[in-house]
Amino acid sequence: MDYLRKELYEWIKSDGALFDFIQEHAPDGLWYWDLEKPENVWFNPKYWQLLGYDLAEAHASGRAWQPMIFPADRPLVAELAEPQSGQPNDRAVRYLHKNGQLIWVNCRVKAIHNAEGQPIRLLGGHTDVTKAHGNHPVGPANLVLHQLMLDH
Repeated sequence: MDYLRKELYEWIKSDGALFDFIQEHAPDGLWYWDLEKPENVWFNPKYWQLLGYDLAEAHASGRAWQPMIFPADRPLVAELAEPQSGQPNDRAVRYLHKNGQLIWVNCRVKAIHNAEGQPIRLLGGHTDVTKAHGNHPVGPANLVLHQLMLDH
């Protein structure tokens, strides 16, 4: 996914509003998704650290992050991934941290469009808002289910 990292830097150079978006909305993690090749997603190290993983443990697949989303919140994330007007979308969703705790993450997403106005990339910033929602352990049944999903 190195091409996405390089491409993102080029977008930032050419569009100051993207840099402003990053500064304002990505204190705890950043990702950049290629909608033309949806299997390709670039995550910065802070994204994985927020979920309790170091880069050596981070999954190679761009889809590895999806099972970490609490099952009931997956439809909310799917809505965020649907490009809207040019305005950013945001929503607080729950992720399962590596230590078994639920963490609340505010996800803010901005679509980037090509010259024809079609969405081609999504840029997302994460902010840990767990303290505002409470940090609750996941019950044993949910933890087992979640772990099975993470292992596959």
